[in-house]
Amino acid sequence: MNQQFEELKKEVEKLKRERQEQRCYIEGLEKKTTDLQYKSRSSGIEIRNIPHTDNETAPGLIKTVCSIGKQAGMSISETEFRDIYRLPGKNTKGTTAPTTRPIIAEFTIMQTKQNVLSAIRSYNSKKTKVNKLNTELIGIPGRIQAVYVAEQLYSATKHLFYLAREFAKKNEFAYCWVSNGNVFLRKQTGDKQLLIKSEKCLQDHISK
Repeated sequence: MNQQFEELKKEVEKLKRERQEQRCYIEGLEKKTTDLQYKSRSSGIEIRNIPHTDNETAPGLIKTVCSIGKQAGMSISETEFRDIYRLPGKNTKGTTAPTTRPIIAEFTIMQTKQNVLSAIRSYNSKKTKVNKLNTELIGIPGRIQAVYVAEQLYSATKHLFYLAREFAKKNEFAYCWVSNGNVFLRKQTGDKQLLIKSEKCLQDHISK
């Protein structure tokens, strides 16, 4: 009986080690996939709350993004765009509310994206809530709506960012942000920033 118990115990320990190795391998693959996805989108920004217009065209969207840059104090040339499009989705029927599916603007180089995001952050930081970037300021008629510009993220990072924000609210973290495809947390001003690579990172912090 004792011998059988020891053999069973060794088998369980072996299975635990194999499971841990497989988990590490999977996490490594997920990170490689994440890095590849980020590199493919590293020069893109996502713009929300720009109403859809009839017969919308890429040149028209480019002019809108250039107007956003101008309002934030940054000149953006039409030649700096690699691609621009509105994300697909169903229009809301039976309502007068404008369609506000996000617009994705991809620049030819990543530095342009960084400059745009930096200019908008600087602009909004100096304004009151009412005067921050909105549709009226960039010449779009109709109901005034706040315009949000952020780094383009793929679905996995969006989900992780959502989980991190929820974690921050529940655990009184003052800061939660995304930079270059990475999610960060900071408890309060002056504290060390925490890089959140996966859901497991959040779970580890919860268990501490």
